[in-house]
Amino acid sequence: AEHATIGASVGSIEMAIMRPAVFWKTELQQQRFSLARAMNPAYCYRGLSLAIASIAPITCIQFGANSFFSSTMKAAKGKAELNEFEQLLSAVLAGAASALVQSPCQLVEVNQSNHGSSMLATARRVVS
Repeated sequence: AEHATIGASVGSIEMAIMRPAVFWKTELQQQRFSLARAMNPAYCYRGLSLAIASIAPITCIQFGANSFFSSTMKAAKGKAELNEFEQLLSAVLAGAASALVQSPCQLVEVNQSNHGSSMLATARRVVS
């Protein structure tokens, strides 16, 4: 629980720091970058609440899934420790498990950043 809390806290801080860069990247990719919008916090931080809200469960899923896969592999092999390949495999599987949550959240986040509507309105538009 301590590692998940630390991961969620640091992830939230990272999201807040990196949010303008994510906005600028999206604006450049869509060829609509303007300095006035790039410097306006109302644009730069759109979607931040979803980004922060999504990092905690994603981190918890990764930690929990990694623990589950590691324990399962140890039990199946009858070993106390995993080798490097097995540790990597456990981490990859944990990352895949968290992607099932993270990918839809990021889709809503990017659409919210692009269109400026509320998180719920954006989620409804993406799903419909």
